[in-house]
Amino acid sequence: MKKLVRNILIAIAGLLVLLLVAVQLVLSPRTLSRIVNRAVPEYLDEGRVDFSDIRASVLRSFPHLNLRIQDFSLTYPHSRYEAWYPEADGRRFSLNRAGWQREASEEPVDTLASFRELELSLNYMALIRGRYHIRKAELAHPRIFAHYYDSTAANWDILPLGEEKDTTKESKPLPPIELHRVALTGRPFIVFTNPVDTLYGLFTMKELTLDGDLNTVSIGKARTGLAVDSLWVSGRLPADTVAFGLSHLEAGIRDRHIDLDARARAFLATNSFGRLRLPIALSLKAFMPEREDDALALDVEALKLDVASLVLEASGQLVKRGGLIDMDIDASIPKCPLGDIIRNYEEN
Repeated sequence: MKKLVRNILIAIAGLLVLLLVAVQLVLSPRTLSRIVNRAVPEYLDEGRVDFSDIRASVLRSFPHLNLRIQDFSLTYPHSRYEAWYPEADGRRFSLNRAGWQREASEEPVDTLASFRELELSLNYMALIRGRYHIRKAELAHPRIFAHYYDSTAANWDILPLGEEKDTTKESKPLPPIELHRVALTGRPFIVFTNPVDTLYGLFTMKELTLDGDLNTVSIGKARTGLAVDSLWVSGRLPADTVAFGLSHLEAGIRDRHIDLDARARAFLATNSFGRLRLPIALSLKAFMPEREDDALALDVEALKLDVASLVLEASGQLVKRGGLIDMDIDASIPKCPLGDIIRNYEEN
């Protein structure tokens, strides 16, 4: 009997190996490139996808599917939105023209998104069970140039994002997702422009990493850490210009305990108060308790916000019930150091 069971297991293992070998042959770089190139015209409106290499592996990384794409770019013809482009204003750099590659090819194209390399590792055995188990997702040197022209035109219209949903069908919840490592490296660079409402934004950072064990089914049991290095955000509003530099951010979740520490500096150019520079520091210690009613709750043990030497301290509880949030918070400004506040203002 034991011999029969062993032979059956050996046969199953042999079939599995043969299946993986067949899948690996199908997922050759040439086949993958052909599949992508055939699928792109069906999903993109005048968009074009280019990449230098695409590879997938299922044998060496069992039970994970490893996917790697290099030198990826998503572009569209420059002429598609040429009527909405602003006139050249003589400035060395304008966010309105971010992503232009008019001199990069014989047929002028503009870039919506690009990256140097994507590495994705997905457990396909978990996928069979309807779960997304992502061991690693790393994106190197990503660039996004999003331009909104008016209510009828935006450069992301080339993507199938605006299709009307069938409201007669009941929406399904997201499948369980488990993350272990997510990283954005190589100084991510994101631009957003909206000339109609005079909104312009630029986002860049050195890198962002999320390491640990994060499961959407049991967020309270997460053990993970988030680190952001040298985040810089600048933007222009109708009346003011704002810049925000986050020099340090560390956040961790372990056994329902949350710890956060951040240091930043904000720069404001306002019509009312002129130029202001505000140092900011934030620390948080909190706990996510389990409740009998399954409501999402957060016990804030200690929150401290320091803005230009003016310190706000708070503690209490937040509970989310349906679309409402109940708050029971005690907050205070224990002291008002006028001397330090005046010195911060004088430095501006």
